[in-house]
Amino acid sequence: MANGDFEDLDNPPGSPVIGPYENADAPGFTADPAFYINLQSELFDRPIGLLFYILDQRNNPYGAFYAEECQIQTHNVALAAQGVTISEQASLVFDRMVPVAVSGG
Repeated sequence: MANGDFEDLDNPPGSPVIGPYENADAPGFTADPAFYINLQSELFDRPIGLLFYILDQRNNPYGAFYAEECQIQTHNVALAAQGVTISEQASLVFDRMVPVAVSGG
């Protein structure tokens, strides 16, 4: 096959042509504002706090801790070809972990 055979691969004839977005150089801009995957956006610019509440097999509280000043370090999405597997992974870095007292249920 010649390279010219793949000319219309991204935009087949009859499909709408997607042009450049307005303000495409603005941080955190995506075509769909509900799609937050750009880790350089202002959404992920500030640290967050996360509470981890751990339950045992009988849904009784086992323990809890609070991670302060969390920053998202990596975010991965993987798709398996010819399969039904979709996986997502995120890794966080935090400044301090604080234990949280829980009582049995």
